[in-house]
Parts: sequence; C-alpha cells; structure tokens
Amino acid sequence: MSMLCAVLATWFANCAPELPPEATQLTEAVMLRPVVEEAITLANRLLSVSNEPYKVTTSWSRDSRASDANEIVVYLMQSPASPAARAAQRNRTAEVLSAMQADQSGIDDGAFDCGELDDCIDQLYPEETVNLAMRTLNELTRWEVGKTRKECRCIVLIEHDLRMFELVFGADWDRYILLTRFAGFPGELEAAIKEGRLPEALTDGETVTLAAMLTLILLHEVGHSTSYSISSTETTMASGLDELIDDLHEERREELRADAFTGSVLRRACFDRRLVPAEENACLAAAELSMLTFIVGMKGKSREARCLRFLDTVPGYPNWQARFMTINLIQHPGPSSIGLLRDYVETRNSLVQLSWLSDVPVCSSALAN
Repeated sequence: MSMLCAVLATWFANCAPELPPEATQLTEAVMLRPVVEEAITLANRLLSVSNEPYKVTTSWSRDSRASDANEIVVYLMQSPASPAARAAQRNRTAEVLSAMQADQSGIDDGAFDCGELDDCIDQLYPEETVNLAMRTLNELTRWEVGKTRKECRCIVLIEHDLRMFELVFGADWDRYILLTRFAGFPGELEAAIKEGRLPEALTDGETVTLAAMLTLILLHEVGHSTSYSISSTETTMASGLDELIDDLHEERREELRADAFTGSVLRRACFDRRLVPAEENACLAAAELSMLTFIVGMKGKSREARCLRFLDTVPGYPNWQARFMTINLIQHPGPSSIGLLRDYVETRNSLVQLSWLSDVPVCSSALAN
C-alpha cells in the first residue's frame, strides 16, 4: 500500500505518509524540538532559495492533511538505550574531551618535517593523548543522528545522538586549537591575531550551534531522497572525487552523494545574496566543522589516527575528512578545494599500500570492509 501511495502522491498528493518503524517502537522526544524547528526553518529557506522543490515539516505539527510528494516529515525520537546508558555515554565523552583539552603540550616542530606517510610521525606525541580527538570523531560516525526512510518520505532524528554531537562540537575547540598550536612560542599567538594570520572562525569566540549543524544533517538526509548526481565534470575528476567514489562500496558512495547535494544547496543559497544571521551561521557551519576536524586531527599523527582519518573504519560511512572535503569541493569548486581533495586521495591510496596497516586493528577492520 505504501508503494501505491508513493506513486499516487506524485499526481494527487492525497496519501498520508506511512509511519516509520521508530514512531511505534520508540518514545517521542520533546527536549530538542525548538532546535529541530529552528533547523527545519533554516533548511527550508536554503532549499527554497536554491530552487529545490523539497520541504521539511515536523511530525508533531502535522494533521491528517494530504502529503505533498516533495514533503519530508521529521520525527524526533528518544534513544532505545536506557537513561542510565545514555548518561554514561555522555559522561565518557565529556571525560575524553576534558582530557584532550587539558593536554596543551603543543604541536611538535617535527610535525612540519614529517609527512603523513613518514615513520617519524609516530614519535611526535605521547600515545596516551595522541588519538583522543580522532577516536571521538570516529565515534560520531557510529551515531545515527538522522536516518532517511524513503518508504515514508521521512527523516528520523534521535535526540540523544543530537546531544552527543552538541557536546563534541560545542566544546571550546577554538581555545584548544590556539593554545595547542602556539604552545611554547611566547608572543606568537598575539602577533598572529594582530596581523590577521588566523581564520576569524578561530578568534571570534563562536562555536557551531546545534541548529546550524542540524541544518546540514537535514540537507544531507533530504539529499538521500533526491536524484542528485555527482557528475564527472572536469572539477570532480581533477580533484580525485571520482577516484574516491569508485573506490567505495555502494552504501558509502550514497553517503558522499548526499553530502554533495548538501554542498550544492549551500553553494546556490549562501552566496550573492544578503543572509540573516541564522542563515549565515548555517552557511558557515560546514566550513567551520571541516576546519575543526582537520586541525584537531593534527593532534592525531599516530598510525591509528591516520587510519581513522584516511580509511572508512565505520561500515556504511565514509570518514569525516572525506565527507567534509566533498562538501567543500561542491560548495567551493576552486583550486584550493581541488588540491586538498587530490592530496587526500593520493595519500589514502598510498596508505593502503603500506604493509603496517594490517598490524593496526582499526586499519585491519577498515581494509576488510
């Protein structure tokens, strides 16, 4: 019946969407409803000005009216985990963040003489702190914050996982990055700020808001319901994106396709027009999150960290670096984004050839997927 409704809705828009399994299996969440509503407003605005026909609505504000074929309903549900398990996971993640940010030993000078493939990188940082950031980022990809259900034209969000994202990306990374980078160089931080040598995102004291981040998640999930394709243009081929996509399993390729849709919407909606502050925050979120994962990743130069950064260690999901570089490329198809992704793909391919990969558990798992 659901397939029939999906077909009929294309012409008559008279079928209410089928409920996702989570709507009957899980309890509705309410704590983050205002944030979700703010993100939906932003996502719809960006979709509209980029001439996309899709519209996102909330399940709790709907009635029994007919559903448009391009309407996508959002459900906000509680995690199936017990309250005690949820609290324990948040506490563990908070401890990891606290331990990492307490380590401000700085980036060793040797880092600038060591490439990703050089053995000297393994000696740069103490093993007990080096991989905290990459492990945390890798855990993020294990949380299914949003899930698209095509049979019901809907998106299911898990409130607990959204709170975990907020905990990680809402941390004081700006201060951490600056103090870590300039540790041991008296007066250098002040000089860099005075001379304008640092990105504004690191010095303005702002963090990525949950609503802005969720806007990106919603656009990504909408992308799963579209026929958007990553075309083999001169830009994508020059950047190595085609090579990266061809190397992935179908499920991971689909994730990058949805990411590329997000970048495409941002490119059309965020430039050449005046933005209100909320829109500006959402438009900058992808760039800021990309910068944070890249710079925080500088702290993880061990073999394990390099596996997490370059290989797809979570089944079904490309790693964060690849995902943000794809969004960046589609949003800003210029020499810089092309060069970054090309270098990434070439380093990734070289890492796969190294024999020591099979000796690192997380690498062995990635190579087996």
